[in-house]
Amino acid sequence: MARQLPFVRQAVRALLPSVLEQIESAAGHQCSFDGRSGCAGFDPLCNLLVPGRPLTSSNLQGHTVLFLPSSLRELQAQLTHYRRCKCQRPDTAACVVLPAYSERKASALLAGMRLIRRFEPGTVMFNGVDLSGAPVPLPGLPYSVDVWFDPLLPHEPGSATDFEPSIRAMLSPKALAMTGAGVPLIQVGVAGRDLKVLVDTGASDDFISEAEVNALGLTPKSSEWSHVTLADGGKQSILGRVTLRLCLGPLRITTQPYVLCELTDVATYIMGSSTL
Repeated sequence: MARQLPFVRQAVRALLPSVLEQIESAAGHQCSFDGRSGCAGFDPLCNLLVPGRPLTSSNLQGHTVLFLPSSLRELQAQLTHYRRCKCQRPDTAACVVLPAYSERKASALLAGMRLIRRFEPGTVMFNGVDLSGAPVPLPGLPYSVDVWFDPLLPHEPGSATDFEPSIRAMLSPKALAMTGAGVPLIQVGVAGRDLKVLVDTGASDDFISEAEVNALGLTPKSSEWSHVTLADGGKQSILGRVTLRLCLGPLRITTQPYVLCELTDVATYIMGSSTL
């Protein structure tokens, strides 16, 4: 029987925001996917899955994933799926949070990772969550907890995993009308604004219009790609990338969309497979 790691009980504990900030600071990357939320689904600081949806059905490619496993068996399953995704996208990374006492048994699973942070005994890392979802203060942990980081790797030009961003949906009202329900539209919130989002499962990544980025007061950072391939084979220039936290009901999703000069009259954001 797999040994339970008692510092994580997924249904009743939530990582403190200040602790997540320390983990991200040590890693040098923002965690954009929460590997715990297939069972929990309450942490607003990383991507949230639908409760009960298995992690193995999720695309982790391109994300920095936060793992807080409740057993060594769970850690093995999580990292097996994570490494499959990383084979497709080397720029995928992971932060694994484990009690220090468990690391001898987990050493094979942590191969290639480096220790980036230790929380000493007595550190308060979690809030409890009652049945209504309200936070309940918890005491500090009686043992050390370590954070292991598997860094992202750069793309090598011309490699099998080096694919230019692409969009399936045609960026015109006429083409969208022809797609019907095959390309659904949803509404999400970001920084107090509502975005009309086109859900395109055939798109490689997320995309946002330059006008929406300007309205949010953001400055795009440089992108590793200069163009995106459209559904009709055409090209459109990529102006850079931004980081957003989208609000969809109770879910909070961190994304890094590419910025395009324009999208379509019916949507200012395209959500692609990197988020879906």
